[in-house]
Amino acid sequence: MKGSKEKPNRFPCTSCGLCCKNITGIIELIEFDAGNGVCKFLDLETNLCKIYESRPLICRIDEAHKKLYPHIPLKEFYAKNAEVCNVLQEANHMDISFRVIIAK
Repeated sequence: MKGSKEKPNRFPCTSCGLCCKNITGIIELIEFDAGNGVCKFLDLETNLCKIYESRPLICRIDEAHKKLYPHIPLKEFYAKNAEVCNVLQEANHMDISFRVIIAK
């Protein structure tokens, strides 16, 4: 879902794969690191998770919000996650069509 702009019922991930390619230092994902900062369960051809249905809680934005960050308003939580996604994309010179946009 490239460049999603609709008001989401869930986080509008654009499947750029950068969050899965930059897991160095994330304690919850130490066992998932292939040794180069990339998750060993990321399919590098499709940018899709090979264990999507059983991926860690930290990789599930909506569930992580409910279980770990319910004190943060959902819209604010999405906005902060979108900001991080977009900074990663800019730093990696990813096409602007992948930017995560949260409708106001």
